[in-house]
Amino acid sequence: MIKKLLTGVSFLIILLFASGLLNTAMRRRKQTVQAARDRKAAQRFRDSTFRANNIDTLRTYSQAACLRFHGKPLLAIGQQIANLPATFDYRANLELERFGEPFMYEYVSFDSYYSAANGDLGPNGSLWLMTDANGRILGLHGVWVITSIPDKKERLAASQEIISWLPCLRGQLDFEHYIKIVLEGKEFKEEFEMTPANDSTWGRLNYHVKLKPLL
Repeated sequence: MIKKLLTGVSFLIILLFASGLLNTAMRRRKQTVQAARDRKAAQRFRDSTFRANNIDTLRTYSQAACLRFHGKPLLAIGQQIANLPATFDYRANLELERFGEPFMYEYVSFDSYYSAANGDLGPNGSLWLMTDANGRILGLHGVWVITSIPDKKERLAASQEIISWLPCLRGQLDFEHYIKIVLEGKEFKEEFEMTPANDSTWGRLNYHVKLKPLL
């Protein structure tokens, strides 16, 4: 009788142990399946975000951007951010969310090269660079703040500085009127928008590189 009772207790213990193992295995399987679903959902969201911004992380871009740094192109769309010129000053942007796109990383530059030599009297610029998780540059935005420049010589000097940074604007700058210029390229377009300064506000020159739709 006692032997049968012990046998029954042992069987019950084994059954409970096996049941616990089964429940643990089933719980882990559910967690694994859910994690896989979450990864797929995140992948779909990332892909839709990239498509919305015409981003292809595998594409090689050959079109040259207008922006210059000491007479040479600052960057090529699609290049590694680590390959920017060693003298170009930039850092990870932890404060602002100008692009606001998930799965992308943003860097900001206030490099003195993109500000006027005469300080407050001329344009003062900043750049934002957007990369994917692998460090490829896939977005570029520049902003120059421009004070009112009534003197013609100073205005000419400011114009020459802007052209040294953005030579494709040669002959198209206007410090007195709003202008918008769009340069269409095969792989991306470059947009320039200039708002003149007045008695109450500073002027601005905005520069955007926007990728073309994926083929």
